[in-house]
Amino acid sequence: MSAERNLILVHTPGYQDVDDFQAIATIVHELAPDIEVFIANNNIPSSLTRRRAGQRPTLIFSPGNLLTFRPVRGKVYAGSPVPKIEQIKRFQAAGLPVPATAEITRNLELPEEKFGSLVVVKPGFSESSRGHFITLMRRESVRFQPRESFPEDHPGRYGPMLVQRFIDTGPLPPRADAVRCSAACVQDDRGNVETAARWLRG
Repeated sequence: MSAERNLILVHTPGYQDVDDFQAIATIVHELAPDIEVFIANNNIPSSLTRRRAGQRPTLIFSPGNLLTFRPVRGKVYAGSPVPKIEQIKRFQAAGLPVPATAEITRNLELPEEKFGSLVVVKPGFSESSRGHFITLMRRESVRFQPRESFPEDHPGRYGPMLVQRFIDTGPLPPRADAVRCSAACVQDDRGNVETAARWLRG
């Protein structure tokens, strides 16, 4: 059966594994041989893919925003960044367990029964930190900072900062940078930095 329509899967290197897209393409081909699947790199124009796919009705799917790749024609379904506080609200609305979370404002109150004794402070908008600029600290040490007080390369200069209740996932957090952050970024109520292991042991 010859192809009558196209599906373009837009892959963004560093964010998705292209092998997953290839596996999807294989499944689509087996289930719907009248659909030709293209995998486009979101970081380049992919001119050949654009021209070939533009010859038939096309559906374009991208998990994130379209960047350099722009299709010639077709219906586009592309993801877009969602602020982290909005993500938390959606998780809660869906009945998923999430840690207590609040945007850090001038009049912020963090009740201990809700936030516990340790909290995590991090940037509040998507794609802002990539695992960096995350601080584990005592709840009572959290303070509002005006945006202009953050360094030029800090996401807090360009968007809100969030505070979340710290969830202890055990002795081996799932990511190595989480271990490094925990070991280096705990602050006491005077703002002094000490290692998480020493602080948690008392």
